[in-house]
Amino acid sequence: MADMTDVARLQLAAWHAAYRRLLADDFLDGLTVEGIAGYHGRHFDAAQNPNLDRSAFLVAEMTVPPAEGKKRPTKTIVGMVRGGPTREKTAAGDPVPPEVPKKYAIELFAIHVEPTAQRRGVGRQLFGAFIDAAKKKMPDAALVLWVLKDNSNARGFYRKLGGSVVGECELTLGGKKYPQVAYGWPKYPNITQT
Repeated sequence: MADMTDVARLQLAAWHAAYRRLLADDFLDGLTVEGIAGYHGRHFDAAQNPNLDRSAFLVAEMTVPPAEGKKRPTKTIVGMVRGGPTREKTAAGDPVPPEVPKKYAIELFAIHVEPTAQRRGVGRQLFGAFIDAAKKKMPDAALVLWVLKDNSNARGFYRKLGGSVVGECELTLGGKKYPQVAYGWPKYPNITQT
């Protein structure tokens, strides 16, 4: 299992880079590595995650050359993806349109790439690895994910991967509501062909 502190560091950096103009500054500034690590760590506890056996949590690592005076290279986590059975509510507890979980059985909950590793294919590889893992757990499921409506970079990424908008709802973060859209794939995409 990946070190949740390293995963949380990369997610915090990714959120600060991607969401600084999309989410309230006080919300972003209140996020901590410890809080994010605790949030992800709970998903590995079967008592708190009844869908653990149908969930996937994957990381991308990059080998870093040895620092001066060191003999061996090190690995650092540069990306993460997590998903499982489609939720009827957002992670913050907001309801999603009921037709979304009915039509799409598997949801990609989060995908984040460390800002210095972006635009190098890491996100695409993580997305493909998640698809491969999801196929093994739920072979014939349709896939959905939620993204902030104003996150044009992420929306472009999902369109390039063949997703189309299939729903809308709000996400409450830090007491403020933000519009989000769902991208769906009625069949798992073949990442090598998109």
